[in-house]
Formats: sequence, structure tokens, C-alpha cells
Amino acid sequence: MKKSQFLQLLNDFDFLLRANNYVKIIMKNLRLTFLFFIFQMSFTAQGQAGYTVGFAANHINFAGFGSKSDWQYTWFPAKLTIGIPLTEKLSAYPALALGKASYGDTPKDRFFRSIDLDLKYNFTQTALQPYALLGYSIAHAQTSSSREFYGGPNVGLGINFWFQYNFGLNLQETYTLLPGYHNYHQLSLGVMFRIPKGRTDCDKDGFLDTVDACPTVAGTAKGCPDRDGDGVADKDDVCPDVAGAESAKGCPDKDGDGVKDDKDQCPDEAGKKELNGCPDKDGDGIADSKDECPDEAGGAETKGCPDKDGDHVPDKDDACPALAGKTELKGCPDRDNDGVSDDSDNCPDEAGLSANKGCPAVKKEEVKRVEKELNMHAVRIQFETSKDNLRPSSFPSLDQVVALMNEFPYSKFLVEGHTDSTGTSVYNLNIDLSQRRADVIKYYFVSKGIAEERISTKGYGSARPLASNKTSAGRAKNRRSEIHLNND
Repeated sequence: MKKSQFLQLLNDFDFLLRANNYVKIIMKNLRLTFLFFIFQMSFTAQGQAGYTVGFAANHINFAGFGSKSDWQYTWFPAKLTIGIPLTEKLSAYPALALGKASYGDTPKDRFFRSIDLDLKYNFTQTALQPYALLGYSIAHAQTSSSREFYGGPNVGLGINFWFQYNFGLNLQETYTLLPGYHNYHQLSLGVMFRIPKGRTDCDKDGFLDTVDACPTVAGTAKGCPDRDGDGVADKDDVCPDVAGAESAKGCPDKDGDGVKDDKDQCPDEAGKKELNGCPDKDGDGIADSKDECPDEAGGAETKGCPDKDGDHVPDKDDACPALAGKTELKGCPDRDNDGVSDDSDNCPDEAGLSANKGCPAVKKEEVKRVEKELNMHAVRIQFETSKDNLRPSSFPSLDQVVALMNEFPYSKFLVEGHTDSTGTSVYNLNIDLSQRRADVIKYYFVSKGIAEERISTKGYGSARPLASNKTSAGRAKNRRSEIHLNND
């Protein structure tokens, strides 16, 4: 062993001997009866939280708060603290510190040692635990000329940050007055361990402090108060005065779906939180109460009903469920956008009229030609006098009209019947005869294959004469049939 190491061991041994003698003197000065009282309290105190043991890095400054250059740092673990519980918030708090220090003209890196005999008062028993210290210190900073120990009062403040019941961080600042020597600060940062003193139950609620969520307040919900007795601690209970369910944060929840009743739109049926407590059997995100197809998944646009072609017309109402179409056409497509669905449009790629089954109307010049031909043939249609029987001579002209109708297969036609003013003095009888003759012409066309819905009829009687009914020539002109193209 080197000489310097041997001398250091002698110094340390000498330090312990001197410290022991000095402690004896201090104990006499502080009176043995007071220390005995403290010792006795540690065994009789009620509601102890447990012992603590701490290890910390240490900063020492003899120059005062305003001086930064004289702070000297000693690496962890340069300080040991022990907490001995006396009452719920009060404990004895001895500490041993080693380190380096400098003061005045004394060079830096002087070996420093101290023993603190403190009382510690915890302001709270929470995870964030501030406290105050008051006690007596014995300290020495070694120099070449002095190995004396000095004692004096100290005060301090600190805070524990408990991450768990038995582990936390500690930050502490103390100030010590050493009459005849140098006053100094100590700033320490370290870890703290808590050791339960037996199987303790500070609040005597039947929950040991190690598992009690509220170790200083008696309670039944994991050790915490629970006014409504629903098993949810008041601190976590949104409805602390009304018994409820844990899933609803302590509020009433009749259907047990985790949504409290005052927010549950379906309080008697278990449902989903995102649907305000209402059920959704088909899982489409639409509450059954608003779902028109509650047993089949669908989209919001179709009120919960399936829509295979995605045209926002539910399949149940879609006339073309496999083809995307227009809502106004019951979901059927309309390529030419003429308002006639493709499945009913005879001209699906050319915009037309609904009356023409989606095909374009006959052009004006064509209308004139067709009208001329129709009436050229219509004037040759003849009936038996005062009867609705067609004369055979009329058939060729009627067949010519059928040919024209077939030339415009999507157009509609109007057949008109007219009479003269002879035959009967009753005007309505002429109306009736003219209507019957128009209907006979229509059904002739139908018999030749023309769709019945393409032909309409109207009997005017003698109401629309072309000539005077006073002459035979005029009356002959007025007895006629007219056929027109409906080009709406």
C-alpha cells in the first residue's frame, strides 16, 4: 500500500473517532431526554408511511447564494439519508455527506464531510411531496492547518417525486450555520426508496399502504373514498353521488354499454359509444333506429341500406341495381341525359323526347311533309251515311297512313272526326258519331300493328266546319276525318 493511501485511511479513521466524540458532546447539549422522546415516538407513532433511504449527488458552497464559482460537485452517491417515521408527516432524518469544498482563500477540492441530525416534516402524503427540515449539523472541510469539527443549526427545503410507492426522486437544499467557522449550502439530487414499516395501513381502511390508492384517506374503492358505493373512487367518479357503472366512470348506465344514461340516446339497449349508446346490428356505423336496413350493412347516403352500384339509390329501390344511374330515374343510367333511362330509351345515344321513348322529335320540315301526306289520305276515308262503318274504298288510303306511321315509329298521332250539321237536330249525337268514327280509324291502325298508345282520338261533331253547311258541296267538305302528327 502506498504511503499516501495509508495516510488517507488514518485520516478517515481519525475523522470517525472525532465525529463520535463530537456527537457525544452534542447529544449532551441537546439533552438525552429529547432524543429518547424522539426514539420512543418512532415506535408508538400511528399511521407511519415507512422508512426511507436515499442516495444523492452533492453540491457544496461556502460562499453564499450569489456565488457560482465556489459551488463544487461530488458525484453520486456522495450523500446518504435515512428517514425514520415518527408520525404520519414527521420523521427523524439523519444524513451523512462527503464531498469537496472551497471557501475564502482555501484552495478548491478540500475534503468535506458532514453529519446532519434533522427532523423532517412532509407537507403532503401525495406523489408530489414537499417537505421542510430543521436540525443540527456537524461538519468539517479539511485544510492543512485544521482538522477541527464544527457544529451548528441547519434548515432546509426539499421535494420528493414518487413514481411508485417505493421509488422516487429527491431534490433538497439546506443551509447550515457554523459559529466560528464558515456557513455553507448543500444542494443534492438523488433517488429515494421507501420501505414499509411492517404491514402498515395509515388510514385504517383495510387496504395496506402498498396497495392503497389513497393511503392517507380511508375508503372502500381500492382504498379511496366512494360516497355512492359503486366501486368507483370519488376522485375518478363523474357522478360521485349517484351509483353507477365503472365502464361509465361511475355514472348510471342501465344497459351497461359504457355510455352514461344522460348521454345515452338508447338507454335501454346496449350499443356503441360512437353511436351515443345505440345498437348497430349490421355494424355499418348507422344506429338501428336510423337504419332503414338494420340487418344489412349499407352507407350513410342510403340510410344504412346496401347500394351495390354506388349510385346512392338503395338496392331495394333501384330499378337497375347493377348499374350506376340517376336518383330521379330510380337508379338507372341515362347515357344521352334526355331524362329517359337507357333501358326504356329507344335512342340511348341520342337525346330525345320522353313521348318518343327517348328519340328525337320529327323535324319541322318533316312535320309539314307528313301532315300533308296524312291529310291527303285522310280525305279519302269515307263512312256509310250516319254510321261509323268504313267503306271498303277507304282501305288503301288507311294503309298508306299505316306506312307513314311505321316510318316514324316513335311518334304519336291524333285522329279527328268531323260531321256536317245534317242528320239530326241533336248536336251531341253528331259529337258521338264523330268520336265513334275516329275510334274506328284508330282500331284499324291498331289491327295493322300500330301500338295503341301511339294514337289518340277526338270527335268534334259539326263544331269545326271547313265550309258552309247550307250547300251540299260545303256539307260534303265538312264530313271528314283528319290525322295529325303529335310532335310535342
